Amino acid sequence: MGFLDFILGKKETFYVDSREIIIHLKTKEKIDFLDLKEKIIDFCKTNSFSKNFPKLTFLIEDKVRDHANAWVSDYEIIKGRNIMHFNGKFVLYDQKMTGKLFPEDTLLKAMEHEIIHLWHDFKSKQIQKQSGNLAKLSAQINVAQIFKIVYPKSLLNKHQENFRLLLANFIINLYIEGLAEYISYLERESLNFSQRLFNDTYYIELRNIKYVLRVIDQAFNKKYKTDSTSSTDLFKNISKVLKAKAYSIGSNMVYSILYIDHDMNIDKIAILDIFKFIRKYESCMKKVNLKPLVSLTSGEGIIDYKILVNQIWIMNKEDKSDN
Repeated sequence: MGFLDFILGKKETFYVDSREIIIHLKTKEKIDFLDLKEKIIDFCKTNSFSKNFPKLTFLIEDKVRDHANAWVSDYEIIKGRNIMHFNGKFVLYDQKMTGKLFPEDTLLKAMEHEIIHLWHDFKSKQIQKQSGNLAKLSAQINVAQIFKIVYPKSLLNKHQENFRLLLANFIINLYIEGLAEYISYLERESLNFSQRLFNDTYYIELRNIKYVLRVIDQAFNKKYKTDSTSSTDLFKNISKVLKAKAYSIGSNMVYSILYIDHDMNIDKIAILDIFKFIRKYESCMKKVNLKPLVSLTSGEGIIDYKILVNQIWIMNKEDKSDN
């Protein structure tokens, strides 16, 4: 590897059915490039969603994002750049595990998941829209925290505001990550629409959402309001749990809609906004007399976004009265 390769990384361009495929190595890990190239080209030949893009970039680098080994960037999506990012150690692990007992996480699974995000935005621009919504909420929170310097008792404290942002991100991930998880699973496995599977998966995710609720409830325990170290640790734990559980819970919500409403399909779900998606899910669960795992404002779900946001404001009022 020459000096420029060391600085800029190795970058090669290939063509699959006239589609431009770029592989860019910017990692210190000793990746077998030929093996990586073979897996990526095979993926681009066989994965139906990848065929929507005349140009795809696979970037292998040393960083991770939000504890994830694979991701797409909202900013790059907005700019029309179809780039999938992968952690170098993760790719190296995948290569070492080739031919052994199938590992739980593989490069193929990661590619199948991330390409759905690109396809989802290609189809409906929903990732751009939800990214914009989060950015607006984050900006409001930043302004609130700045003004709190001047008016210390007028607004939510830092952790309460950040927790509100976490909740909003969780709701969005139920849709964005849930849909990607569901579709990418179908790329590998067949899925039956049966009463037994519907019931089994519902009760599995019911346990998951109740676990999420228990973790959230800890945030409303008063002892964490005054102890900054405990607040920070708890905040990190909640963030990790909400991120991890959104995948399977959201995937189950997609499955439930498709199982109950036979007029729906993947393409129709993909063009819904987050509010219509969750309300469609709520209405479907009402048809079969089951409690929704999540709701927005109806109060029907195990977790209801409006109720939790209201609890944050109540907690803030209690803080003011304590002062």
